[in-house]
Amino acid sequence: MRKFKVTIQDSEYAVAVEEVTEGCIGATGRNNICTSSSPASAPVRTLTPVKPTPVKINKNNGLVNVPIPGIIISILVQVGDNVKKGDVIMILEAMKLENEITATKDGKVAAINVIEGQSVNTDEIVLVIE
Repeated sequence: MRKFKVTIQDSEYAVAVEEVTEGCIGATGRNNICTSSSPASAPVRTLTPVKPTPVKINKNNGLVNVPIPGIIISILVQVGDNVKKGDVIMILEAMKLENEITATKDGKVAAINVIEGQSVNTDEIVLVIE
């Protein structure tokens, strides 16, 4: 089994996928079932689908996103800077207006995912606060 994180329509899911080689079911596990030259005589095991587990993203976890599409015109912090909830950390230009993007919680800037002049989409994660 291999685990992956998949994003579908802005929702993240943790999924597990079983790797199968051609003609074999469960080829990476202990109970391999492989077809012979006569596929009809080989036993077939039904695979149970894995239900995805949604990963919820909220403003309390330190992810800062943009509310509207636009262009980042100014980044006012650097990785390692301490910020307080409500501090202006970026300026986003959208529809000829400058919009302040603020820190979602107190903490230290862990990552900046954009550069000045970059276009961003609605709800894009632009910064992470630890």
